[in-house]
Amino acid sequence: VGLLLIPHNFAALSRLAVRSSPLVSMATETSSCDYLVVGAGASGMSFVDTLLLHAPEPVSVTLLDKREQPGGHWNDAYDYVTLHQPARNYGVESTALEAFTQHPEKLASRDEILDYYRSLLSRWGEAGHRVSFVGGAAYDFGSASYVDASGSRVGVDASKVVDARYTENDLPLLVPPKFSVGDGVDLIPPNQLPARGAGEGRRYCVLGGGKTGQDAVLFLRQTLGVPLDRIAWVVPHLPWITARDPPSPLRQNTCIEFIASALEAHAAAGSPPSALSSSAFLQSAFAKLEEEGKVYRLLPDEAPTKFMDATLNRREAELLRE
Repeated sequence: VGLLLIPHNFAALSRLAVRSSPLVSMATETSSCDYLVVGAGASGMSFVDTLLLHAPEPVSVTLLDKREQPGGHWNDAYDYVTLHQPARNYGVESTALEAFTQHPEKLASRDEILDYYRSLLSRWGEAGHRVSFVGGAAYDFGSASYVDASGSRVGVDASKVVDARYTENDLPLLVPPKFSVGDGVDLIPPNQLPARGAGEGRRYCVLGGGKTGQDAVLFLRQTLGVPLDRIAWVVPHLPWITARDPPSPLRQNTCIEFIASALEAHAAAGSPPSALSSSAFLQSAFAKLEEEGKVYRLLPDEAPTKFMDATLNRREAELLRE
């Protein structure tokens, strides 16, 4: 029996839509606030935290999410997931995530991240901020109202409405596949992998070469001890992988530093100005970072064509190359 694992498919680029609130209608009750933030994942929580830190005067915030607690897709993540990068690179401005993390490389687990986001709600309240979190709520932008977990419709009179859902993940746990499989193949999301176990003679096919696909292959090899000849891995686009270990396990290049590396390589090669708009411009930066030991590739003779900032140490990269 084969197992087919489907990893995450990340949605659009990061952005927040801020708009004025329309007139409230069709609601059985109403509330008011300065900011209504729809989505309590990483983007929404970071927005609220920075707003509370830097607003010139006190503001009131209503924070809505379809899930019962903040944390976004971490609520639906698989048990063995951790951050690929150190916790210092993740979280909100006011509170360090690494203080909640036990891993020696500060790779926060799902439960640690969820605990972190829950604690922020308490910290904001203790600091005197007026933040109301409503879980299990579905917001209707047309009527400026939401339906809460009890089924009641509540209108919101907000000066600004912030849609923080643009980085929402399309998770295979929640979205049906767009393809079919043959008889005798169990199609499962990564969440079900620990419960299935290695299984005598069981074969696996992992779809996707991003962070989740890499996690699934490493879990099969490191935790379940599945032999290589029982694993197939379908990687549509070979990725550049950020190196977690050199030069420091707690320090990776920022986006600005990456662009600076690309410009330096561009200048050193004497490339024409038109090259700035080509893929070769970006590839020159990755080649420079590879020389410095800051990125890896899966296949030594194949140039990667995609970058999703999956982050691994050298040993993990070598396991995936097998």
